[in-house]
Amino acid sequence: MRVDNTSTHEAAATPTRTRPIRVALVDDHQFIADMLARAFERHPGKFEFLGNAPRLADVGALLRHDPADVVLVDYSLPDGRGSDVLRLVRRHWPRARMVLFTGHTESDILHEAIAAGADGVLTKDMGVDHILDVIERAHRGDVLLDVRTLRDLMTQPAGGASRLAALDRLTPRERIVLEAVLAAGTTQEAARRIHMAPATLRVHLHRASQKLGATSRLEAISMALRAGLIRAPSGATLATPSSGGAGGEG
Repeated sequence: MRVDNTSTHEAAATPTRTRPIRVALVDDHQFIADMLARAFERHPGKFEFLGNAPRLADVGALLRHDPADVVLVDYSLPDGRGSDVLRLVRRHWPRARMVLFTGHTESDILHEAIAAGADGVLTKDMGVDHILDVIERAHRGDVLLDVRTLRDLMTQPAGGASRLAALDRLTPRERIVLEAVLAAGTTQEAARRIHMAPATLRVHLHRASQKLGATSRLEAISMALRAGLIRAPSGATLATPSSGGAGGEG
């Protein structure tokens, strides 16, 4: 399932490609960096590989490049966690799309990454062509969010009192828009389904994210879904939201 996702600093803009998509990687597995580098070399007009930072300590050198469009971040690093990288990259490259690229699928790790600014989740069991497709979708503002991830998101509470209060401030139209994007997968299709101009829909998404203090559309949708303000797509068979505490760190 695709969820169209744009960070809160972008109210309505959709990237139009006039140059290759600039991609950076943070992963301590050299074979993955080599695999992606070879894949990018096969598409020189479509992708530009800025390089890989195998440790948290190496991210600073990577950030000295011109900003990336998409950053793939592993969760487990020798000297830190992917959430540390996500926060660091968000401060220096605020317009970059950040995708958690990991073998971990535990719900607490997913929540930690989303709260740190991840725009999407990509598991390492995907093929190279699928990874390249996700990079393009992330650059456009889309993200792949499968039913299992949605189910994991539903098992956690919506947040503390301040965030629950923020959820109450969402207008009915903002709730409709969040639900439409979750169900449709992209802003274009969501706008068509609810008979709204795409630019207007993106403005509603931006305002909803601001009200919730969310770092991305993905986090805003996750919060509304867990609070029961929007419905999961039919066929997802999701669990009832838990009223217990948040999960621990991975």
